[in-house]
Amino acid sequence: MTQATELIVSIHVPKTGGETFREILEAYTDGHVQRDYADRPLAPLTIRQRIRLTTARPQLEPDTRAVHGHFIATKYWRRYPDARYMAWFREPVERLASHYQYWKRNPDRKNPTCQKLIEEDLSLSAFAALPEMRDVQARFLGEVPPARLAFVGITERYDHSIDLFRRAFYPALPSTTERVNVNPERGGDRYELEPAVRSEVERLNADDMKLYEAAQARFEGLLATYPEANA
Repeated sequence: MTQATELIVSIHVPKTGGETFREILEAYTDGHVQRDYADRPLAPLTIRQRIRLTTARPQLEPDTRAVHGHFIATKYWRRYPDARYMAWFREPVERLASHYQYWKRNPDRKNPTCQKLIEEDLSLSAFAALPEMRDVQARFLGEVPPARLAFVGITERYDHSIDLFRRAFYPALPSTTERVNVNPERGGDRYELEPAVRSEVERLNADDMKLYEAAQARFEGLLATYPEANA
């Protein structure tokens, strides 16, 4: 495995842009990305299972330069605190609505949370109230402070985020990168939701609302740290 200070730990929060970023990391590391999608943090878990997920000692292959997947970042933070942590963030209501629509289009039959959504035909509000779907971004980040993130992507500022990664880490990255796994049926930049529904989802995701603000501040700080060469 690469030196711990060079290791990239990429936290793939669902429906924030992680599929596209994984492809970028594959190119950046010449394919030396280890995928970690086995934990399934969005499935109902007992307290013991949650503790196990955050205290497990991850095993990485010798040539690993980056790890990317759906996991609680504490899993790696406790063993590799000097690694370069990266994550994408999205306005919490939009992320939840996107996740809701995605699972309705592409059900994950192995996930009990998704099964409940499909079998009970849950409304967006009912889906948002499920414990597993509240404050998802904060849960995935775990104990990693936003200020320690070496890279932050903001879904609503996708092009600027890709440009930031290019400037900070990967000058050979094309200036335009096509997004993958985007909802083909959504029109406009935001989902059309009743104001009361949007307010309720915001209330149910208070930690994510705070984290999103912190992520945006970190993003602006990184833009200042890595200005355009010709600026």
